[in-house]
Amino acid sequence: MIGSVPRRRAGGFTYFTVLILVTIMGAGLAAIGTMWQQAALREKEQELLFVGGEFRRAIGSYFEQSPGAPQYPRNLDDLLSDKRLPVVRRHLRKLYFDPMTRTQDWGLVKEPGGGILGVHSRARGKPLKVAKFREEDKGFATALTYADWKFVYGAGSVAGGIPAMQGAPQSLSTGTDATTLPVPIAPPTDTTAPQADPEREARRAACEAQREKEAAGCEAAGPASMQNPEAVGCAAGVATRFNACMERGASAAAGG
Repeated sequence: MIGSVPRRRAGGFTYFTVLILVTIMGAGLAAIGTMWQQAALREKEQELLFVGGEFRRAIGSYFEQSPGAPQYPRNLDDLLSDKRLPVVRRHLRKLYFDPMTRTQDWGLVKEPGGGILGVHSRARGKPLKVAKFREEDKGFATALTYADWKFVYGAGSVAGGIPAMQGAPQSLSTGTDATTLPVPIAPPTDTTAPQADPEREARRAACEAQREKEAAGCEAAGPASMQNPEAVGCAAGVATRFNACMERGASAAAGG
């Protein structure tokens, strides 16, 4: 009887120790789970910035290569097959999925005439990223949701890619919702076809050929997603090198 008391105490102490260890392990696993979720979300954010930038670039390419008066695309398929020229041109490699919603249901930012100025995600989550954006995206720092990351092309654009505005307010459509904003500044209308710059076109063609070749190599790594960070990094690298290629061409032209 007397010897059983220490054994009971030892058993109680062991049980209490196990409870503490289980609690600590549970808290640690919860912290690891939170960290993993945040890391996965940051990967999605980087993918959204890359894909949105590709849409913005494609819209700019469509606009700048308009025969006659500059035009914005009427739908996203126009970026895949531009039939306004004798030779059909492809401004966007493919219609990307929104990494936040995993669908191709993009919100559209339109001018009053119906042309597409840009795209945005329909996700309503609050972004983790609030700093260190590229110059064209720095307006995203104050975004409340991912839907506020609007990848818009426009001459004289300001932070966040929204075109410079002037004039009386009119309805500027964002997806299925209409937001009252001033009319974007329209570029001067030229009734004559723009004169082609052979050197500039040759530079663009070389940069695009390089981008297509590298993008094809990225596809071997599989689709870009939070489960495949290697593919996300590869795609982001392709976009960075393409922009650098175009900037070198512009700098060379200015120096010449």
